[in-house]
Amino acid sequence: MRFYLDFESSMACIAWSRTGLGHDLYPASSSVVKDAAHTKLQTESFDRRKLGVPHEVMYECFFLMRNTCKGNRVASVRLIKPHLPMGAFLCVNEQTYICAPALCIIRAARQTDASLPQLAAMAMEFAGSYATASVPETLAHCCYKLQPIATVKEMTAFATRARKLGVQGSKAAIAALKFAIDGSASYMETVSALTLSLPPRHGGLGLPKPELNKPVKPENTMQYIAERSEYKPDIYWPAYSIDIEYDGRHHENEHERAIDRKRQNDLVAMGITVLRVTNDDLKTTRAFIRFEAKLIEVLATRGCPNVRRLRRRVNDIEFFASQANLLNSLLGVHSLRMG
Repeated sequence: MRFYLDFESSMACIAWSRTGLGHDLYPASSSVVKDAAHTKLQTESFDRRKLGVPHEVMYECFFLMRNTCKGNRVASVRLIKPHLPMGAFLCVNEQTYICAPALCIIRAARQTDASLPQLAAMAMEFAGSYATASVPETLAHCCYKLQPIATVKEMTAFATRARKLGVQGSKAAIAALKFAIDGSASYMETVSALTLSLPPRHGGLGLPKPELNKPVKPENTMQYIAERSEYKPDIYWPAYSIDIEYDGRHHENEHERAIDRKRQNDLVAMGITVLRVTNDDLKTTRAFIRFEAKLIEVLATRGCPNVRRLRRRVNDIEFFASQANLLNSLLGVHSLRMG
């Protein structure tokens, strides 16, 4: 008998593992949901202590079962197709499988009323270098500078195979993955990038997808000025040489601010325009739209072809409402992020 955990429990296990505090995860050798626990007696026999995930990180275990089972079901058991594409599960131990990142997104699309931006944000966490697991305050640093557990390309490939097998939720997952971006270093970077690049029908400004934390090397003529061999702009549009830096809490001390100033000076010397967005800018829609208006004026000096349309957009009351809904869904109580 095996225990297959659904996406909520799986996301907690993945996040805790990525911090280095939980068990290592390995691709499961099978994608067939067989010998799944599906009765109340069986699920109650599950020893959650073997997961190595604290109770404050994962409050409740949710289980998957084959849709061919007709046994005595419990409320926390969810149906799923018995056959899934390879790579559907990660192995915690011999008895416990959890959903792989792409299947987490598919299951979230199937089991919840998650919006497309929320699903895209979930994908960007898996493809980024941070985890939003709830951890003790003294271990909060463990949630950053992590290795991505999947790429957007890998998750899209799995969702495409799942759709061919008729797995419910895969169509919505594919639509969300279209807007996800690799390389985000924090959840607020994810929110900023999505709000700027999602199409207006989803509340975004509609800019092209930026690059997140991709290395940029100084030209040969600039190497004598630059202090580093490469830089990683937070949110970067190479076509316009514009970088948006997110200033989080770790930028509040003087040492970090000094590092930021030196880094910004180097980027400016390389011909890159640097704008800074803060947590305060994201707290209210009005503040973020003011920031977007500044970004549009910089784009106007860089030959962006849609400046007039963008200017009209940020002054439109309907766009204001749409972006307010987007920011609320990503930052408010309805967000799927943990912690």
